[in-house]
Amino acid sequence: MSSGNPTNLSPQDAVQIVLDLIADTPPPFSVEDIFGELNQYEAPQHVLARAYIFAQIVCGRFIIAETGVKFTNEYFGFDRHGNVIEQGFLDEEPYFLAAQDSISHYHDAGASLTHFGSMAAEVYAINEMLHKGSQFENLETTPNIVFLDSPTQAGLAKANAQISQHIAKLKSSDRRRKAWWKFW
Repeated sequence: MSSGNPTNLSPQDAVQIVLDLIADTPPPFSVEDIFGELNQYEAPQHVLARAYIFAQIVCGRFIIAETGVKFTNEYFGFDRHGNVIEQGFLDEEPYFLAAQDSISHYHDAGASLTHFGSMAAEVYAINEMLHKGSQFENLETTPNIVFLDSPTQAGLAKANAQISQHIAKLKSSDRRRKAWWKFW
């Protein structure tokens, strides 16, 4: 990790702190356990939280990468009140990219990284669909919803409503693209 002012922590350094901590923590552990440990670092907590969020998405995708699930590249960042404050693509997000670049260096931490990844919302949703009879290859994820601050209950509801509207728009545009004369 680079030395110097901890407020200038790079995405790579922040992700390394998170992944090192995860690798050194035997499962089972909770979000609270990890954030309790991250609070010990002299680094901006919002930077470590962002590293945690995007590293968890990467770990979740890593454990189910070969299953045939189609992953969306889009994400929405919300404030605690459920307002979209950021929207983008994961393949352009510096913390996501740093986690992708780093994940292969943690092959000895398989159980911890698997546990961490299994806590990701995307993995949870996929698991729910599998329990309802879906097949991996028939699943496509929705945009990731990330809260960049601890959400309120009203914020969660507002964010879910916004994502539902976004998904409805995507489905509507997808229906328009299908030829009316083809059976699907």
